[in-house]
Amino acid sequence: MERNFFNRLIAYQKERFPFLQNGIFILIFYWGIHNLFLVLQGSVYRFNSIQITGFFTLFLVFFQLRLFDEIKDFQVDSEVSPERPVQRGVIVLKEIKILAGIVTSLIIILNVFYGFDNLIKALSMEAFIFLMLKEFFVGDKLRGNRLIYASLHMLVMPFMGAYIGGHTGYPCFSCGSLLVFVIVYLAGFVIEVGRKIEAPESEKPGVDNYSKLLGAKGATYLYLTIVALFSALSSIVISRYRLLLVLPVIIGYFVVLLIGIKFLRYLKSGMPERMNLAGQLLLMLVLAVFLVLPFWR
Repeated sequence: MERNFFNRLIAYQKERFPFLQNGIFILIFYWGIHNLFLVLQGSVYRFNSIQITGFFTLFLVFFQLRLFDEIKDFQVDSEVSPERPVQRGVIVLKEIKILAGIVTSLIIILNVFYGFDNLIKALSMEAFIFLMLKEFFVGDKLRGNRLIYASLHMLVMPFMGAYIGGHTGYPCFSCGSLLVFVIVYLAGFVIEVGRKIEAPESEKPGVDNYSKLLGAKGATYLYLTIVALFSALSSIVISRYRLLLVLPVIIGYFVVLLIGIKFLRYLKSGMPERMNLAGQLLLMLVLAVFLVLPFWR
């Protein structure tokens, strides 16, 4: 085994959390939601240092979520996914725990210097993530149903939305914030459900996913419904400011829909991956539209 920790960390991130790929997504996610809050309150874009802190905080939060998943799923992954880097010993569980502690500390330190409101939102987000790590202290019951488990855990997305909204001065308890929270909640599910649908011939024993819970067709109907709701709500917001920018969102949704319909008809392996990719590209497209809205009014 490679002795140098940093070399092993690089090997680990390539498989489980590619820094560049995730960094690009988180960059677009942070500034997309940030700028959506700006247009909702009619403000113009002004750059300040808290936005840099916010981006790095969210990057660390998403990395923290990956590390916490490694910790709480270690036993299950050792049984059903021994090929994963922690199970292979590329990086050991003790190192994952130490790294998670360092990341958590950095998140708190980064947010100490930007006022009480920002710190409270960061700490609230971290408190919820800690509950996720502990599976809300009812893990045995929650694991019995993947959909309930994910629905509860996905509430971390509105916490992220509230944290980002705080950087624009937008009130957390308002109709506009509620709309953004629903959009980011659905965005989380676009990622969550899309990557956990398999064709019947590709199912692996012991691996929990939505196609096992609902059947391949049921999981696909669920995914297409989530994508439709996400696209519809996003389009409503976008249309208030620039109607033309709704068109690429509609086109993107129909691409996902067509792939989904084809999968429903043939249930062939490879199609869920294409459907998931189309859904993630649609998500990135919507966030990119949110990002440019303040400059296109």
